[in-house]
Amino acid sequence: MSGAMDRWLATLPGVKAAVRARAETYGAKAAADFAKHNRPGGHEIRVKHGPVDSYVFLEGPHAVALEFGHVKSGWAAHNGIGPNGWVKGINVISKVARLSLIHISEPTRPY
Repeated sequence: MSGAMDRWLATLPGVKAAVRARAETYGAKAAADFAKHNRPGGHEIRVKHGPVDSYVFLEGPHAVALEFGHVKSGWAAHNGIGPNGWVKGINVISKVARLSLIHISEPTRPY
């Protein structure tokens, strides 16, 4: 499809509503998973809606390191957290993203 056709389809009211609803669902799933890991630190799962797309993301200090992991330093380095000097990420957004990719890749009709 052309970019103009994609944009037109994406702005149809039913499509916009479906995208927004799906983002809210994924945000709720990510928030539920994040609650298992939540420690004081100012992080939260946020859902934002743009004119076409919707976004689910982890917001807070060093959110990328929290999501994907990081090299041990400070307290963790001295207390043996994580194998081989690595602190594993919590992957709450990544898990939701995988769900969305699986959903998107499902055929819309039997072949």
